[in-house]
Amino acid sequence: MLWLLATLSGLVQVAAYCVYFAKSRAHQINPNPTSWLMWSYGTLFVLVLECDRDAPLQVLLLPAVCALSSLAIAFLCWRSGTLRWPAGLTDKAALSSDIALAFAYAGAWLLLVHQLLSPEGREVAVVFILVCVTLSTFVTFIPMVHHTWDHPGEEHWLPWAMWTLAYGLLGVTTLMSDAWTPELMLYPINCVLLHGAVAYLSRPNFLRARAIGGMTGPAHP
Repeated sequence: MLWLLATLSGLVQVAAYCVYFAKSRAHQINPNPTSWLMWSYGTLFVLVLECDRDAPLQVLLLPAVCALSSLAIAFLCWRSGTLRWPAGLTDKAALSSDIALAFAYAGAWLLLVHQLLSPEGREVAVVFILVCVTLSTFVTFIPMVHHTWDHPGEEHWLPWAMWTLAYGLLGVTTLMSDAWTPELMLYPINCVLLHGAVAYLSRPNFLRARAIGGMTGPAHP
């Protein structure tokens, strides 16, 4: 059952990335490559840390797919020349906060690698890093949610709804696993809420309501 849920979550995740990439190439959406780059390295940290927590392979499948796919989208955006530095104060603050969190869990990770912590300290450090990664994921979504609120036509609801489903399946898989711990649930729950928020803001009904109110932006076909 766990393998079925894990495989399904991974397949939904891959399908969502394919939809997102296709719509990006067709200029139906305008992805933020800076956010995608931050998500890729953040998810890589989650993957490494969940391995350290002896998470089962079923739980690790989706973060691995997410990290590689996010990095691919960021690279393709960079190749197309759309990589940009955040312009708004909120987005700059989010990026600065994410960098600070990255230094925090990188420092804790170095302590783990060089075995400078006791077994008890190691447990605390791993939990601390997982919490920092979760906070980092939340912070990196601030520019995306902010931009989608202002320009809902530059995102599409479908891949975000698919990602919400995929992370929901990951949460169920994690909860059903014998090796589950409360801190391992932070990542899927956080991602369900954040991806769901972008899906909600970019849904067709919201686009029509904002258009009536004078909102501009590329419309979905």
